[in-house]
Amino acid sequence: MNKTFYLFFTLVISILVGCSSGGDDESGGGINDPTINLEVAANFNVDEKSSYELQKSTLRIDRHSSMSGLPCNACFYRAVVYTDLDNDGDIDVFMSVGDTSSNRTPVEIYLNDGSGNFARDYSLISGTEPGAINPRKAILGDYNNDGQLDIFVAGHGYDQPPFPGEHPLLFLSTASGFEYSSSLESYSGFFHSAASADIDNDGDIDIFVGDPELPFFLINDGSGNFSRNTDRITSEVNGKSLYTAELIDIDKDGYIDLVVAGHEYEGMETVIYWGSSRGTYLSTSKTVLPSVTGQGVIVDIDAEDINNDGYRDVFLTRTGGGNNNFYNGYYLQLVLGNGNRQFTDATSNILANSRADSFWIDWIRVQDFNADGHLDIVEDNASPGLIWYNNGSGIFELR
Repeated sequence: MNKTFYLFFTLVISILVGCSSGGDDESGGGINDPTINLEVAANFNVDEKSSYELQKSTLRIDRHSSMSGLPCNACFYRAVVYTDLDNDGDIDVFMSVGDTSSNRTPVEIYLNDGSGNFARDYSLISGTEPGAINPRKAILGDYNNDGQLDIFVAGHGYDQPPFPGEHPLLFLSTASGFEYSSSLESYSGFFHSAASADIDNDGDIDIFVGDPELPFFLINDGSGNFSRNTDRITSEVNGKSLYTAELIDIDKDGYIDLVVAGHEYEGMETVIYWGSSRGTYLSTSKTVLPSVTGQGVIVDIDAEDINNDGYRDVFLTRTGGGNNNFYNGYYLQLVLGNGNRQFTDATSNILANSRADSFWIDWIRVQDFNADGHLDIVEDNASPGLIWYNNGSGIFELR
């Protein structure tokens, strides 16, 4: 079975399942009905505990190096987070890797000795941890509400027909480290992305899981127990090539917005679905961001106010799309927020050397890397370690 037929088949099944569950979008009756308002209260600090904010770090490692337990030419190394895993005051590394086969590979923890030297740790994770097959993204969040950060890993499984997918990994904090939770093992799919935030402002952190067939939310009960929900997002994203997502309060109105993207060349638009007191993400409340011809795969999404005008600007990390240009090179796109949920592509005016054909970039961070008071653009990998420095006037230069 080729992949195109497989995806069409699973889309049909997804639609049938969605219709039978009564959660088929704002067309009437479900929680995504635009007449329903869940009366979610605004929280103007809602970004602070999001996985987007928690991904930022002063640490940057060479993920191609032998730090992972696999030869770098035979591993996936994109599911990485940086945080103080052993509560000793320095930043450690959690990494979920895969060996390109259908086998599961255990996750890896590297502890910092305080001087930037890292050693593999085998003691912090308890429980039977199954590992991942092809992990794509790891995120941080306090999912069990104990004041300590937990870890969620999304992967898509063996990347060959019949594309069986895999279940996420969830590691919840304990007094002595982390315990693997098997509670999400019934949820399997071709997951490429995840993001977390308090989407309903009820005091706990929920998770969005990006699946190109049927994306969904994991709604938290407040203790790290999650229930799968497809009703909180419009069904127009179902069956689309959705491969990356973030939860960020783009318009700073106190409600988390959902930004989704993927294969534009296959018809997946790059969209901001605006959060509101409804607690849902509707097709009637969205903004489509500008596309880029020939750079039709979006890998990462970031959003910061780089010109201090009070509006968040969106950075899209792109690579080539299509049969003759698939994952070829990188292209960083910058769209400026103009207010009123409108955006203008300003890449050519603000971002110098935004494109190269030699390799593609998986993750970037937009943060003040050199402590000069201005936001920079940092490749989240020390090799080759690209940095676009802000010259103080909102112009980014690769140096």
